[in-house]
Amino acid sequence: MARELKERVNRPAAQVRAAFLDQNDPNGPPPPMAQLVRGGRGGEVKLKIALSLLWVAVGEPHDVVAAARAWAMLIGLPDPGGRGAQRVNAAIRQLAKLKLIKVEAKVGGPPRILLLEDSASGLPYTLPGQRIVELKQKGDDFGRHRYFKVPSELWTQGWIATLGGPALAMLLILLSRASGRQQEAIWFSPGIADAHYRLSEETRRRGLDSLRALGLVTVSRRPLTTSLLAAPRRRNVYTLREDVLFDTAPSVKRDV
Repeated sequence: MARELKERVNRPAAQVRAAFLDQNDPNGPPPPMAQLVRGGRGGEVKLKIALSLLWVAVGEPHDVVAAARAWAMLIGLPDPGGRGAQRVNAAIRQLAKLKLIKVEAKVGGPPRILLLEDSASGLPYTLPGQRIVELKQKGDDFGRHRYFKVPSELWTQGWIATLGGPALAMLLILLSRASGRQQEAIWFSPGIADAHYRLSEETRRRGLDSLRALGLVTVSRRPLTTSLLAAPRRRNVYTLREDVLFDTAPSVKRDV
């Protein structure tokens, strides 16, 4: 199914606004991703559906009509025609409550899902890359539309089904931090992670451990200071192996 959708999408990557992960306001509400991943396994389904909609509904008017069973198959849920479809429908209702989508019921068929801006502003959706070009031409500020890219191989190579919620969340963070920088080691302090992404330490640890086990991230230790007088202290830095996404994802049996 993912390969069929890629023909419809006809883009090498999904564009995701940085504000989906990072509201950059410690006094404001948690960013959409943090709100989605809360709630354990239900959070994983919500995050995967939200991300998949950003990948699929790229053409104006940025809408899609597809059965819940199809979404369940795309993200690798068991029993896609039964319990899997029910979980997708529950996730769609939550995405609507968070103002990430608008749902229009259709008699005798699946609903029409209309994208709203992925910052959860409730505004109509626009492709961030296109919006930045328009605002630059006018000389207007475009900061709220800054974005990063998620390769289509996340879906076409099966990674969307293989990755758990914490791993997918951390992959998105690493993709956003590595945007435009190839093979650069990334470090972020717990304080920065708390303030910007609002993910628990356990979620971050589980996600990074899973990415490392799957070969999507390498971890190395680097000194915090080069001073000979200071006590030796080191920190973990992470290098995203985005090229691994182009390989077929391993089949991992998980309780999702």
